[in-house]
Amino acid sequence: MKWKIPRLLFSIRDKLLLSFVIFIMLPILITVMVYYEASKELLVHEINQTNAEVLGKITDRMNTTAERIVKASHLIVNDPDIVDLIRNDRDIEINDYSTLQKFMGVNRKITNIRDFLLESEAYVAVFDFKGHMYATWTSRNAARSYQEFQKEFWFQQAQTAQGTPNWQVAYTNSIENDYVPQRTQLLVMTRLIKSDAGTGQGIVFIGVPIQAVLPEFSAREDRTDPAPAASSQLFLQLDGSLMLGSKDVFDHLSLDALDQNTTEKAGYLINKSVVKQLGWELIRATPQQPFTGQLQALRNKSILWLTLLCLFFCVVFILVMLKLIQPIKILHRSMVKVGNGDFTSIADIRGNDEIAMLGHKFNAMVLNLRKLIERLSEEQRRKEEARFQALQAQVKPHFLFNTLNSIKWTARLSGAEHVSQMITSLGKLLSYAMNHDREVTILKEELDFLQSYVNLQNVRFNNEVSLDIRVPEELLASSFLKFTLQPLVENSIIHGHRSPLRITIEAYTERGDLLIVVKDNGIGSPQRPPSEPVEDQRLTSSKFSGIGLNNINDRLKMHFGEAYGLTFERGETEGVAVTVRIPCLRGDSQHDKGTDR
Repeated sequence: MKWKIPRLLFSIRDKLLLSFVIFIMLPILITVMVYYEASKELLVHEINQTNAEVLGKITDRMNTTAERIVKASHLIVNDPDIVDLIRNDRDIEINDYSTLQKFMGVNRKITNIRDFLLESEAYVAVFDFKGHMYATWTSRNAARSYQEFQKEFWFQQAQTAQGTPNWQVAYTNSIENDYVPQRTQLLVMTRLIKSDAGTGQGIVFIGVPIQAVLPEFSAREDRTDPAPAASSQLFLQLDGSLMLGSKDVFDHLSLDALDQNTTEKAGYLINKSVVKQLGWELIRATPQQPFTGQLQALRNKSILWLTLLCLFFCVVFILVMLKLIQPIKILHRSMVKVGNGDFTSIADIRGNDEIAMLGHKFNAMVLNLRKLIERLSEEQRRKEEARFQALQAQVKPHFLFNTLNSIKWTARLSGAEHVSQMITSLGKLLSYAMNHDREVTILKEELDFLQSYVNLQNVRFNNEVSLDIRVPEELLASSFLKFTLQPLVENSIIHGHRSPLRITIEAYTERGDLLIVVKDNGIGSPQRPPSEPVEDQRLTSSKFSGIGLNNINDRLKMHFGEAYGLTFERGETEGVAVTVRIPCLRGDSQHDKGTDR
C-alpha cells in the first residue's frame, strides 16, 4: 500500500509554515527545556554544596561539644574528693558536718565543671551504687529520682561499658525539677567510675539539650507523621539505628542503607557527615520540591507563553502567507487560461515586489503572444488570398501561352520570322515563370531565362544590349534560386544609360561558395572610386533603389544565412558590378540542404 501525501503539504504556504515551526519555534522550545534542566542541575548542585558546608559546621559544633563533655567527665572521674565521697561505705549523715561539707563540696565542683566546660543548661550528675545522687539540679525527692535513673537504659549500659564514654539520646523525664521542661531531648554521656581494683563505684551522667548542640533541630524532627516532612531534616544514626530524627522519614528514605556517594534519594538531597567523637553519622535530608517546584512552575509558565506566542505568530504567518500567495494564485489562474488558448487573460497584480514584476512580465509576454498570433493569423489569411490569386492567375498565363503559340505559327507561315522569334522568347519566359511547383532551379536554366529576357529587351532597344555569359561548364548544374539574376540584369538595362550596353555574367567558386558577378558598362557613379567594394550594405543608391534588389538580398540571406547575399562595386566613370554569393551545391534537389545552412 502506497502512502499518499496530501497535495496541501506541497504548497509554499505549508512548507514555509512547517519550516517556521521546525527551524524557529521548535529550537526555541528545546532551548527552554535544556536551559531549565541545566538551571535545575546547577541549583541542585549549589544547594547540595551549601548543605554540605552547613552540615560540616554542625558536625564541628557537635564534635566540640562532645570533646567538652569528655573533658568534664575526666575532671569528675579523676577528682579525689568526688572519688573519696562515693567510695565511703557510710551513708551520708546530714548531722555529720564534715560529711555534709564534702557533699556540698562535690555539688559545687560538679556545678563549676559544668559552668566552666559546658553550657549553663547542661545537666551533670554523679551516682554511687549506695543510692546517693550528686547533681547540678535540686530534686524534690532524691531517693525516687535515683530509683528512676536506675531504670534508664543508659544507666545499665554505663555499668557494662567499663569506663568508656557511652553516648545516648534520652529524655528528661527522670530529672524532677520545676525548671526543666518535660520531654526535652538530651545528648547524654554516661561513664563508669572505677576503683583502683577496676570495680565500678559510680556513674557520671552529663546531658546537654539537643537544642544547644543542634539549633536547627526542633520538636518536629521527632514526629512520626506518615508523610515525609516538607523541609530539611536532621538524622543521627549509629550502625543503621536511628538515634535522632523522624523514624518514618528515616525508613521512607532508607537512610540506614545509605551509600557514601549517594546525593539524591526519593526527591531529597542527602548530605552525610561523621561525628568522630561520638562515632555517629549525621545526615541532612533536604526535599527538592520547594526550590525545584518554583523552577518547574517558571518552566511551565514559559512553555505556556511560548506556545501561545507560537500560535499567535503562526496565525500572523498564515495571514501574511495568504496575502503573499494571493498574487501567485492570480498568476496561476491567468497561466491556466493562457494555456487553454485565452490570450485575453491579464494577471491583475499590484505592487513593486518580485511577484508583481513577474506578473508584469507575464502580462507583457501574453500581449506579445497575442500580437504574434494576430500577425500569424494575418499572414495566414494573406497566404490563403495569395494562393487563391495564384490559382486565378494560373489560368491567364496558360491561355496567353497557348495564344502566343498560335500567333507564332501564324507569323512563321506568313514569313515574319523575327516576330516568330520574339514570340518564342516570350514563350520561354512564360514557361519558366509558370513552374510554380519549385523555387530552386539550376544555374543553366536561370542563364537560359536571362538570354530569352535580353532577346526581348533588344526588340525594344534595337539590339543595343549584349549579354556575355562566361560560366564554366562544371558550374552550370549548380543549385540556384529562381529569379535571382533577372532583376540585376533588368536594373543594368534600365539604369545603365549607355548605348550600346554590354552586360557580362561570370561565375567561379571560392572556399566552397559559388560567386556570380553581373557587370555592365553603364555610366557608374561619381560618389566612390572605382573597384572599391561595399559589403553588407543596404542597396539604397539611386541605381539600386528598386524593391526587387532588396528583396533578392533578403531572400538569399533567409535561405542560406547572413554570410550570403549581394555585394556590389561602383566605378566613378563606368560600370557597376554586383556579386551574388551562395553555397556551391549540385542540382536543384539540394535546395533544402542549402536552406538549412
